[in-house]
Amino acid sequence: MSIGLTYAFRKSAFEKPCHWTVTEQGVVRTDEHSELQIPYKEILSIRLQAQPYFRYRHNNYCCEITAVRGVFQILSTHYVGFAEFEDRADTYTPFVKAFVKNLKSQNPSCIINTGQKPSAFSGNIALIVASVLLLYFLWSIIPLSGKLLPIMLVLLGAWSYLNMSTRVNRPRTLENDEIPDYILPQKQETEEARKNQD
Repeated sequence: MSIGLTYAFRKSAFEKPCHWTVTEQGVVRTDEHSELQIPYKEILSIRLQAQPYFRYRHNNYCCEITAVRGVFQILSTHYVGFAEFEDRADTYTPFVKAFVKNLKSQNPSCIINTGQKPSAFSGNIALIVASVLLLYFLWSIIPLSGKLLPIMLVLLGAWSYLNMSTRVNRPRTLENDEIPDYILPQKQETEEARKNQD
């Protein structure tokens, strides 16, 4: 069941790098100052979701753990420096799969959610719809012919986000430990790999 698998990342400049390790009893979070073991039995729920709306973080996904001892977030990106984040999909995905498999084995009643919380999902959809309606209203009462291109770009961006939200971040609950690919970061092709193919 992939015991001992470790994943390391740094969330931001204000937080130290930390390591998460899958053990038989639970997951262990360690940093340079402390170690915290979270038993599987104390985990109430987890949420797997895409977070593409964070600037500079591409292919960014999150595993949020809600436990008796608090809420913890594990991201698929690693802070390197100002406005620079490293994609860690290669190690994040196997870690999350092993963690969920062990969690469901030790704590079958734990709820595994995917996508955004229902309130956040509904709020985002409502905000996008309101923005599109406002643009349409402004377009109909103010001559915006010179600003048509920016408006079209905004509408395309809104449509793209809406499409991704309904496909990936629509609130769901998993019935087993099989995580759908859509809620995990996809391995990104590196520049070196692209050059080798050419």
